[in-house]
Amino acid sequence: TGMSVAIGHTHRQSMVIEHTLGTGELITGAMCGWLGSNEAMSEYVPQSKIQRFAIHGFAVAHLFPDGTPVISLVPIIKGKCILNGEIIK
Repeated sequence: TGMSVAIGHTHRQSMVIEHTLGTGELITGAMCGWLGSNEAMSEYVPQSKIQRFAIHGFAVAHLFPDGTPVISLVPIIKGKCILNGEIIK
């Protein structure tokens, strides 16, 4: 897209940060994971892919005054995550 983008419900969690060639602007692309049930995916995704790639999680984003995003991915592991240094169940 040439600009920062965050995508949810991808079943994966990943992020890339790079500079644009033209302006050197920092841009971020983030796949934020998903919050659904793995069983719901079994109708259309093989079990091996569900076990390997279905990552529960979300993202927290903050913006600098110029609009530059800082995105932090938050994986949910066995029903728990760490947010702002606190374990949340």
